[in-house]
Amino acid sequence: MVTIVQQGSTLTGPRVGRIYASPGKAIAIAIGRPGRERGTPVDVVLVGFIAGLIFGGWRTGFLDRLIGVGFMALAFVASAYFRYPVGAFAGAFLKDVPTEYVNLVGYTIAFPVVLGVLHLGRHLLLGRVRVQGLTKEVDAVLGAIIGGVEAVLIISAAIVILDTYFGTSSTLGAAFPSGSLKSLTESFNASTTVHLLRGTTVPVVLAILGPFLPNDVSTILPAGLPTGLPGGLPGFPNPTP
Repeated sequence: MVTIVQQGSTLTGPRVGRIYASPGKAIAIAIGRPGRERGTPVDVVLVGFIAGLIFGGWRTGFLDRLIGVGFMALAFVASAYFRYPVGAFAGAFLKDVPTEYVNLVGYTIAFPVVLGVLHLGRHLLLGRVRVQGLTKEVDAVLGAIIGGVEAVLIISAAIVILDTYFGTSSTLGAAFPSGSLKSLTESFNASTTVHLLRGTTVPVVLAILGPFLPNDVSTILPAGLPTGLPGGLPGFPNPTP
């Protein structure tokens, strides 16, 4: 980053890699440290989502959020199968679009709907659940931690869904014309949070849930996306891309 400073100005801050202006100098150029650009609006949304579930976990407690993690896994696998009927229904309103796009719409609708139905059903049947033997403070802290984990796993599942249809091994990303969805995908891929999760939690999600997913989800995952943990996960085969 290069900053032009007017005469008489004085720059403040870290002096590493910078040239400072002083009175009497016409201009000075401040060269910022190389590195990743500031977070995108997508990062703001994702970090806000994580913070929201951390706060929610603090309020609801450990067991409630642990159930939420299980529901996330169940919804992710179930929506992989429900995407076809949901996509077929949505396709009745989407004319002249690729089949892969219709399935993407079905997946993105089915996942939050299934997740929401599971949470609603649990709330109606069980209400608020607390672990016996834990103090209120410990329950809240554990709930906040698991809430953060739940949020990260939900975002990781969303990354897998998007990469399935807009990844490097899919033709949809190249064939689909420019538009709001493609712009959203590009913004999503530019997110620092997404890049971080692709190399950390996404492989965990695929290693654990991959064997339960339809074959086409695993086979069209982008070639550059990690599909398992280093050395594998004991008891769980890694999905084959």
